[in-house]
Amino acid sequence: MFAVYAEPGCYNPDWEVSRYQYSLGATQYGAAQSVQECLDYCGGQAGCVAVSVDMTEQPPACWPHLSDDDLLPLNVRRHRGFNQYRLRERCATGPVTGSLLLVTFIVICSVAFELLFTILTIYVVRIFNIAEYYFLW
Repeated sequence: MFAVYAEPGCYNPDWEVSRYQYSLGATQYGAAQSVQECLDYCGGQAGCVAVSVDMTEQPPACWPHLSDDDLLPLNVRRHRGFNQYRLRERCATGPVTGSLLLVTFIVICSVAFELLFTILTIYVVRIFNIAEYYFLW
């Protein structure tokens, strides 16, 4: 079993795959039992920018990169047994943000207020037997 340290609200990281490539500077993460577990681990780490995966080992060896410097051309190597996954966007679908929640709350409150006002208007008209044309809106 492994632990995923994903950001709250982020479930769909976007990866760019480069076949037959790895970079220098990574430290092996030995707990990953599959490529997906390796990607999940990196996606959940705040500083992780990529992973190099050695596909010749069983399970595949996971090498997370915690620095953009690892991805500089002078650190990139070609190797048929590796695939490199670069994290393009941590939250491809985008988490729900505070501003979106605020806008949603305001819209719901305004609709609720309008509904309440309409119900009160109908109540007043029926109770006091006032014609609706007295209300200006």
